[in-house]
Amino acid sequence: MLLISSRKPIENQSLKRCVITKEKYTELIGFIKQSFVIKPDMTPQLIPNVGYNSKDNFYEAKGSYYLFRTCNTWTNDALTIAGVRTSFLALFENGILRHL
Repeated sequence: MLLISSRKPIENQSLKRCVITKEKYTELIGFIKQSFVIKPDMTPQLIPNVGYNSKDNFYEAKGSYYLFRTCNTWTNDALTIAGVRTSFLALFENGILRHL
């Protein structure tokens, strides 16, 4: 079941607001879409029964995960595509957040 909240997130040390143009948003969506294995129904391929807890999911992605290619480097790359100031290399979340 998907729950959608109407509450806006509260900005803090680990949650930052980024404002981007419509064009950069479109580029960001393209980057995200090309990152995932897409099923014939145009949805990402869910990896069943995998996640940190019952409220998250993992999806099949293109590419490999290794020491220098983590979820943080992927996020950093996505923010770069969106025109957001980023780190040269962000292996950990603080490498992303300190620039926002």
